[in-house]
Order: sequence, then C-alpha cells, then structure tokens
Amino acid sequence: MSVSFNVQLSDGRTLQYRSRPCFASVNNATYNIDYTSIDSVRYLPFLQQTWDSDAQATIDKQQMNSNMTWDIANRWWTYLLSLPYISNGLVRHTTPGNVKGYKHGFSVSARLPADRAMLTLFLLRAPQFQGGIVRTFCHLIDKFNCPEDVAFVTAFVLNNTTSGSIVEGDDPSHQLQYMNPCTDQESSIIYPAYFSYKGAKLMLNRLLCDDPDTDLYSGVQPNLSTVNKYERYGATSKSALGRFFCKKPGMSYSTGNLQLIINNDILRNEYTRKHGNSGSSLRYLNTRIDDDQMNEIIHLIQA
Repeated sequence: MSVSFNVQLSDGRTLQYRSRPCFASVNNATYNIDYTSIDSVRYLPFLQQTWDSDAQATIDKQQMNSNMTWDIANRWWTYLLSLPYISNGLVRHTTPGNVKGYKHGFSVSARLPADRAMLTLFLLRAPQFQGGIVRTFCHLIDKFNCPEDVAFVTAFVLNNTTSGSIVEGDDPSHQLQYMNPCTDQESSIIYPAYFSYKGAKLMLNRLLCDDPDTDLYSGVQPNLSTVNKYERYGATSKSALGRFFCKKPGMSYSTGNLQLIINNDILRNEYTRKHGNSGSSLRYLNTRIDDDQMNEIIHLIQA
C-alpha cells in the first residue's frame, strides 16, 4: 500500500503527495523553489488515490488492508503519543487525540534531525505498512498482559510484519506468534539483524520512558528544515535508518543478537545468520512460538 502526505513549506505553501511508494518525495519538495524550506510533513493515514466509477474520477479515499482496523491503529497511535520522544516531535496544534483526529493525520516538525523526523513518520505509518507488528503489539498486551513498552520492543524483535487478514473468531496466535527472520527490507523501522539484547534494554530504559535520552537518540543527520532531505543509507551502514534504534548492535549470538538468542535458547533452533545479496536472514522459515515460549521471550526482554 502506498503512502500519502503533505509537505508544509516555510513560505506557507503546502505540497500534496498522494499514493507514493514511500516518503522519498520529501527530498524533492524544495527542488527549484528558492528561499524556502520544509516546515513539517503531515502523514495522512491510509489515504489513497482511487478510481470512483460513480464519479468517473480519481478521488482521495481512506482504504485499510484486511489485517488492520481503526481500533487497532488507534491503540498503536495512542501509545506512540504517550511517549515524549514522539509527541515532542509533532506540531502541537495538529496533534490528534482520538480516532477522528487521527484520521486527519500527524504533522511531524522538520526542526528535528532528518533521520529522527523520518523515523517518527515511519512509526506513525506502521499500521499501514507493517500491520503485523502493530497487531502483535496489541496481541502481546491482550493475551500475555505484557506492559506496553515491552510489547512494543518485542513486536519489533519478532518482526512479523505482514500477518494475514483478520478472521473473526480465529485465534490470533495462529498468525501472530511467529518470528520473521527477514530483517533488512527497505521499509523496516528496526533491522532485527542488528538489534541486540543490550540495544533493547537501552530502548526500554532510555527511550520509552518519561524522560527520554535525546542525546543517545538525537539522530546524526542535520535538521530536515536545514537540508530539506533525508538519507536512508544501506543496511550495512551505521547510519542506516533501520539501525537508528539499534544501539549496541549485535549481528551474532555472541554479540547478543536478540533474534538469535530467541532462536537458539528459547525456540531451540541451532542456526546462525547467513549473508547474501538480499542482506541478512536467519537460516530457517518462520517458526511458530507457543504460549510458554512467548512468555519466555517477554520475560527475557522485560528482565
């Protein structure tokens, strides 16, 4: 599913981007426009350009994937906005506070390091692009009574990005209790290939808290409003966006990679990572996680 957003410029103009593959059009927003800069980027959840046969015209319409609902997305956004690290990066007067408000979008300030601003947008976009992670977050809270911050980290570790359609009456664990070994797709918010146990504990204790460490997680790129663009970088670069939250990165079992710890110590699969043209992955297919194993994973991250 493509993404729609507006870019607010410092001269008062608003540029509209509809049904784009990603946010990369931000980098061209000020092209051939002198004496202006990006002021904010407003993500418009689930908005798509679609053909309306009755109107015989292309219209803007909010469309959800079959594995997402507004209620689930609302729970994710409500948690994100409870985090000072996220809420402090939003343009205050456009901060939504309920489902109706959320439908009108989230404006992220460009007066943030470009990597931090874009990752804030990626997190807000997760219900649209990575619905499985968002559903796993809710599932861990509902079934395992998992604290929200631990559920947030665990959902990214498991990386079950695209679990299937919601089927009424179906046991969510049939779809949501898996670990996805594919780690470094371009749209990933966190690359589990680099996400270590130490990195997860830092995220829990110094990011998902009332007083976040804005030095540790400040970002390394200039402010988006200064350079009017962001750099993604490849997965192997320390500056890659998918490695932004991976402090104390660990690629191997010995360096504390969380997926490998879970795979080897809890799921009892003796495998290591392999590397190829498509990046890094674990040498096994998605592995079912039973309830006891999931409780072990939660305890590991929470301990």
